[in-house]
Amino acid sequence: MPGVRFRLSSVEATELDEHLVTLMAAAPDRVAPHLHAPLQSGSDRILKRMGRHWYDARSYRAGVERLAARVAPLGLGADVIVGFPGESDEDHRATVRLVEDLPFTYLHVFPYSPREGTAAPRLGARPAPAAVRERAAELRALGRAKGAEHRRRRAGGGADLVLESRRGGMRDAVTEDYLTALVPADAPWVLGRSRVRARLVACGAALAAEAM
Repeated sequence: MPGVRFRLSSVEATELDEHLVTLMAAAPDRVAPHLHAPLQSGSDRILKRMGRHWYDARSYRAGVERLAARVAPLGLGADVIVGFPGESDEDHRATVRLVEDLPFTYLHVFPYSPREGTAAPRLGARPAPAAVRERAAELRALGRAKGAEHRRRRAGGGADLVLESRRGGMRDAVTEDYLTALVPADAPWVLGRSRVRARLVACGAALAAEAM
């Protein structure tokens, strides 16, 4: 359909085929250059304990690096679980190293919580609550830092914005790589439109947009 752009949500990084990567690279107006690729852990040992046998840290890294080599800008998010039963300090460090190495622009970090009917509660003791809090805080801070760096790099460049709700004299907008920016609601280049091309500018820790 002309004028329609698809945005992917949760897709395993190991499921990215050549056709999809090519579409994201060559036609960002049809397939947004954004992917949420659940990671859960950067430790192969913990991934196996989670039952996530279809990938390991190496194959996850390879999938993301293959995508990032061809798609720019790229919005990349992931889910990460901390405090899974049996998670050691070294398992956590493996997750931190992988997150540091890959071009994430945001993270969703969750402390492990047991679910009825799953095997995880029988896999041994969980890390101490204080350790879980520290690990979650470290990963969240890392996610925020990587997001801020991505916004810094994007400032000054062009973006394809989808306009959303109005707040006073401004409107929220979302870029193709899943950043939020504010645009002046009553500007001539915005009025009556749902999608605009604009230049991103730094606005404190956030982004705004101006006419190109």
